[in-house]
Amino acid sequence: MAQLIRDIIHGYHDVMDNKSDPRVNQWSMMASPFPTLAICLAYAYFAKVLGPRLMENRKPFNLRNVLIVYNFLQTIFSSWIFYEDYLVNSYVRPAKTDRKLRSGSLKGLSRSGPHSFWSPRT
Repeated sequence: MAQLIRDIIHGYHDVMDNKSDPRVNQWSMMASPFPTLAICLAYAYFAKVLGPRLMENRKPFNLRNVLIVYNFLQTIFSSWIFYEDYLVNSYVRPAKTDRKLRSGSLKGLSRSGPHSFWSPRT
């Protein structure tokens, strides 16, 4: 069992140190899995423990208008993502990866990376 854990840790370090894209090493939450793990644990705690405890003696919120605005904005954002990624940048077809540290090669990453993070998760 200890050997298995060592192999997993060694494999993780090999991927992160030798096979990762050097252009994104300084981006937030890319250097370590711990910030993402902390966010997931905080969300689970809030959803399962703290949230129900805070709302047990309160009436439910009326979020109809908020959800209408949210859905409208998500539709606009998804349309923009489609326009940028598929029509303008033609990310549908495979492209040769340029891993050099220069501004031109970072432009595509900085424009398409946040799209996938902030896109609707429904």
